[in-house]
Amino acid sequence: ASAAIFNAQYAVKILYPQFSVAPVLTNITRTSAQVSVNITAPGNVYCAAFLAGTPLSTVVSIRNTGATVLAPTRGVYRVNLRSLSPDTAYEVYCYTENFGGFVMPLSTALTTKTALQTTCCRTIQMVTSFPSISIFTTGSLRPELQFVFALDSRPRGTI
Repeated sequence: ASAAIFNAQYAVKILYPQFSVAPVLTNITRTSAQVSVNITAPGNVYCAAFLAGTPLSTVVSIRNTGATVLAPTRGVYRVNLRSLSPDTAYEVYCYTENFGGFVMPLSTALTTKTALQTTCCRTIQMVTSFPSISIFTTGSLRPELQFVFALDSRPRGTI
């Protein structure tokens, strides 16, 4: 008589770079922010800022909307998010993929959600101005000079 015992084990091996710690927002300005990430392996890091409350259904949204950093080794990298609006609430998400194309799943990317509030220093910018001001005269056929200005943020009250 003969007998055999067969024992099998399996484990899930994560091939995409992982974040050693949660991404951290730094250098927040009116129109930009940096995301500092610490990854465990080489690969690409993608981060994007979405208006607060925007649903995220795929990591491709992060890739298409945000910024990318090529990370040739494990370690700390900074992803620059630009073209943000002043005085606006965002949610920042990041994900990674290795150079073999193994992508962090959406469920893991959603755990990187970080709140971002851009700063605001309210300014007014003259878009069109003139070196001198004409006095308006009733009945004059001379056209009035129009001044155009722009605000860099939403007004807090009535204008």
